[in-house]
Amino acid sequence: MIGARAVDGSPLFICDIYMENKTKRIPIPYKTKSLLQKEISSTCPFCSNEDVDHFHFHHIDENPKNNNVSNILMLCPICHSKITKGDIAREEVEQKKTRYKHEQEGYCPIRTGNISFDF
Repeated sequence: MIGARAVDGSPLFICDIYMENKTKRIPIPYKTKSLLQKEISSTCPFCSNEDVDHFHFHHIDENPKNNNVSNILMLCPICHSKITKGDIAREEVEQKKTRYKHEQEGYCPIRTGNISFDF
């Protein structure tokens, strides 16, 4: 990269290259935000905080361009920070999202010992 130049001929620095490769965030549409708030019944899935005016949107796959409802979980800023730091595991986030999806679809597994019945 030594001597690398931008299209206009100006020198490129490491920070310039980093910013060019960084994934740009796409705004989440209002309708998607409304669906996500409804999904969690306006309550943080991890701590029961109800201050939705300050909630964040967590991209489960960490791709800010993927605004599919199945990839985003709405939650409070404290729990979002815990996910980012790894205090809440990705598997737990995925399980919460799956549970909400099943609730919306009316999925109701019945477990008896090691046997599971899906209706």
